[in-house]
Amino acid sequence: MVDTLAHRGPDGRGEWVSPDGRTLFGHRRLSIIGPDERGAQPFRSDALDLTITFNGEIYNYPELRAELEARGYRFVSDTDTEVILCAYDAWGLGCLNRFNGIFAFGLFDGRRDRIVLARDHVGVKPLVYWEGPDGGLVFASEAKAILAHPAVKSAPCLSAIRSTWVHHLWQDNRMTWFEGIRNLEPGSYMVIDRNSRRRERRTYWELVPRVGVEAGSYDHMAERFRELLTDAVRLQTRSDVGFSTTNSGGLDSSAITAIAAGMHPRVDAFTVCYEFDDALPLQGGPSPDFKTGISRSSVDLWHARLLADSLDNVDLIEVLVRENCFSPHLIDACIYGLEQMPYDTRIMALYRLYEEIHDAGHKVTLIGQGPDEVWLGYYYDDAFWRYRPEQLSREYLAREHFPSDLPFAWDAWNGDFMSPELARASSAENLSHHMAGFASGDPLNDLCALGQRTILQSILLTEDRMSMCHSVEARVPWVDYRLMELAFEVPSYVKIDSPDDNHAKYFNRQALRGIVPDAIIDRRKSPLPHPPESYRDRVVRDLVQQSLPEMRRSELVTSVFRRDFVDNALTSGLSMRQLFTMYSLWRFEAVFFGS
Repeated sequence: MVDTLAHRGPDGRGEWVSPDGRTLFGHRRLSIIGPDERGAQPFRSDALDLTITFNGEIYNYPELRAELEARGYRFVSDTDTEVILCAYDAWGLGCLNRFNGIFAFGLFDGRRDRIVLARDHVGVKPLVYWEGPDGGLVFASEAKAILAHPAVKSAPCLSAIRSTWVHHLWQDNRMTWFEGIRNLEPGSYMVIDRNSRRRERRTYWELVPRVGVEAGSYDHMAERFRELLTDAVRLQTRSDVGFSTTNSGGLDSSAITAIAAGMHPRVDAFTVCYEFDDALPLQGGPSPDFKTGISRSSVDLWHARLLADSLDNVDLIEVLVRENCFSPHLIDACIYGLEQMPYDTRIMALYRLYEEIHDAGHKVTLIGQGPDEVWLGYYYDDAFWRYRPEQLSREYLAREHFPSDLPFAWDAWNGDFMSPELARASSAENLSHHMAGFASGDPLNDLCALGQRTILQSILLTEDRMSMCHSVEARVPWVDYRLMELAFEVPSYVKIDSPDDNHAKYFNRQALRGIVPDAIIDRRKSPLPHPPESYRDRVVRDLVQQSLPEMRRSELVTSVFRRDFVDNALTSGLSMRQLFTMYSLWRFEAVFFGS
């Protein structure tokens, strides 16, 4: 089990067994804070009778350590790991509310004879678990480690796969694609009594739109916003091994890079570009809306270079994505890392980006993910965000909106691939869980909270898995829980100015003026670019054509797609996205179940 996670921790390996032999912790270490042997894990304190296996970072550990030393605690290492143990001893499970970081850990408490599993506020670091019929429990950072346990017999989880198929990034992230293996939800913990085997799950932090919060002055809110973002970057650039950033040329990653450059003498910033892009070189820069036939990847590269040129201490490293990076071998590597299908071919570019960051010698990188889901970054993108308050109910969304208008639903609702009744049942269950208690009186903020619980979780999982494939820790300043809380103190009408292309995330744009160049602030919102369509479509068709005989024999593919669509995949009118999904499902089954 431990060795299946070597990619997450190539710097050390350890195991610990409880005195009675009933509990075993394993660990693979990525050394970032206190990298000497005193920080080896699992970390044991005999004095406190506590043992921990911990993935992630506690960014505010120096402040917590000073507070604990003032209470009489003495430390034998320079790690944030030991701070967790002392904080737990001092404050019990209340310590979780004192941590600012990305973390998932299992902790053995010998005095209380219990085990505690916990996950960070927003869910940056993963923790999955399997509960056995005899009351035993197996947990890990990734499901592949659990699958390596001899007691675990699993199969593809069709309900999770259907949720992904129906909802795309809005999927129900409580489940994994493996039957019986679940995610511990963000901002929660589980306590396991070792004698009774009773399990208690509780939420210690939850992001819920606030009721009746009045807007303060714009200047005050913008100042608070800048203070929190700057402090998040300050905390997250703490590292004994240095750090880098990623910079797509967009507002979010550019802000992180610019703020980090203001604090440190040198910053390496990595950006993706497609070597086989058919766009002409940009001369004089693109128009703000880039509706000129220029590819998005060229526009992104131009803006990334602009930011680097405006900052003397930023070195821009351009990561070329070549044609051979979309090979079947690479797709399999992404599927193995994600433990589900890639949602599109852009994932391979992300894999290549983190590979280059690792090869350049970086263990830590700061990324720009996070603000779109809570600051209305995609407000302009779809009518979904513009519903009247009376329409933002679970019942209406499940009955009327999701079946006909959900972005990126991949046509799963049209009856060709899944019955409308099954799709509606999946939608109703997902919405009932994630929208419970949403009644703030601010319908757009309610919808933002749904996006935070669904879309953001899907994106954070992708970033964690693709970065950790290459032993790189991706830190996410935009999802510092304090900044996330502020996002729901700011009324939605302050986040937007008008529903046209350039006014999405309006509050952020204005608050960041003077930190990044105006050309980046005023550019049109753009996601990570796809590979050029002419190349992508050819590659996907070739993959499906080569694999069609095996796909026709796949139980998983034929349980999701209608048989006649599988038999006639290349002539049945399926889109490139649907063909890629069919291929990815087949490869998921082959990679994990050998069929």
